[in-house]
Amino acid sequence: MARITVSVELTAIGAGDAPYGVCIRAGRAIHYAKRHRRNRARSHEDLVQQGLLQIEVRDGGIELF
Repeated sequence: MARITVSVELTAIGAGDAPYGVCIRAGRAIHYAKRHRRNRARSHEDLVQQGLLQIEVRDGGIELF
């Protein structure tokens, strides 16, 4: 029988948040979960508060494609 694992990571969405930033925070949280432990639910904000993830500071640049 195959073994299935599930990790759920979330992030808060503020009024001034850009969709890109929200996706980045959620992605960082899920990558943390995959590297460290599966079958858990955590939030990006909790991981930052516990010192397990650092807040990424951007320089305000834009990406043109």
